[in-house]
Amino acid sequence: MSSLEIWGYIFGGAAIFATVLGIFSVWNGRMTRRELTEVTKRAEARTQTLIRETAERTNENIKKIDDHETDGRPHETDGRAPQRLF
Repeated sequence: MSSLEIWGYIFGGAAIFATVLGIFSVWNGRMTRRELTEVTKRAEARTQTLIRETAERTNENIKKIDDHETDGRPHETDGRAPQRLF
């Protein structure tokens, strides 16, 4: 067996390995991109839902505060500024 035949086996094996590696790297890249797109869409939907729910709760709480404060009567104040807690 000459050294040229050995180099042929080496380069042949390397070519097969590079081909397989190239095919799977392209496939892996496409699968990763697809998965990241799905994760991003799910995260966006969850974020929009959380923002909407938070806005609804905030509006409900503001309405409760307004209803509780006014209670159909004007506010009674003694003219002093509110005290600070800290």
